[in-house]
Amino acid sequence: SPRQEQAQAHAEQAFAANRQGNQLESGWDAAYDHGITLANQAIAVDPGLADAYYALFLNLGRKSERGGVGSQMKNLSQLKSLVDRTLELDPHHAHAWEAKGEMLVRLPRLLGGSTTEGEKALRRSAELAPQWPKPLLRLAEIDWKTGQKESARSEALRARDLARAAGDEDYLKAAEALLGEMGGSSP
Repeated sequence: SPRQEQAQAHAEQAFAANRQGNQLESGWDAAYDHGITLANQAIAVDPGLADAYYALFLNLGRKSERGGVGSQMKNLSQLKSLVDRTLELDPHHAHAWEAKGEMLVRLPRLLGGSTTEGEKALRRSAELAPQWPKPLLRLAEIDWKTGQKESARSEALRARDLARAAGDEDYLKAAEALLGEMGGSSP
């Protein structure tokens, strides 16, 4: 429908604002604010669009992250509900599963964090987007920390190969760094 298309266009612009903000050393808050406005417009036009909530989550999340601990704490419950709303509307949203997993792993237990639940969400993301290196990389990091050396290595190698195939420099560097930390990597 025209409404859905309009909302999706706002969401895409919000994703673009987020990418722009991520590349800025200064003035990033204005880029994220622009993304937040666009995502809210998308929600207003079509409250059933999963990407609209995910776009809002990304912009608010990055702005909070770069704004420091106080900012993160203030927006935490909203960020949790945005990622949950995204998954409610689209249970197959691989990026939202990854985001939820990463959030659960990084949060202290006191604030609702859970490595177990986070790992489940990351595995779901990896299943839904088998070509995407990010969830595998996060799983490799968790497995390495918890002493599951074999699975950590195979996940990191798989993430590296996927990143290489996709020509994704950032994930490739991250995977190679992790493999280096593991003590040597096979080609």
